Amino acid sequence: MRDFIGAKVALINRNKVLVILRDSKPDIVFPGMWDFPGGYREEGETPSQAAIRETKEELSLDITADEVVWEKVYPSVVDASKDALFMVVHVTDEQLKAVAFGDEGQEWKMMPFGDFIYHKNAVPGMQTRLRDYLAQR
Repeated sequence: MRDFIGAKVALINRNKVLVILRDSKPDIVFPGMWDFPGGYREEGETPSQAAIRETKEELSLDITADEVVWEKVYPSVVDASKDALFMVVHVTDEQLKAVAFGDEGQEWKMMPFGDFIYHKNAVPGMQTRLRDYLAQR
């Protein structure tokens, strides 16, 4: 893996994926777009640690590296000269009931796969990542 910048995680339950509507602040990347939990790494973090921490911060949801069912490295959508990890975790109804939305983003919801893959307001590249996962399962 080249220099890694961050990680995203698709949290899947049945035929839906958890998505977050990003804040509409003009000083952030992809304002007001649908995205997966995750973000930039902190000093010394592995890609998995970054995704796990970000999921906890954004949704108060505890996931573990053992729950990852698929992962793949992609060029970062923020800086294509660096890598980003994309992970998939299957979550239960009970885990979803425990979600407590943090202070980043406007809302979260479970979106059917097809709705996200063809959504005109999704963060570029995230649809391809989900499609890649679905094609191999």
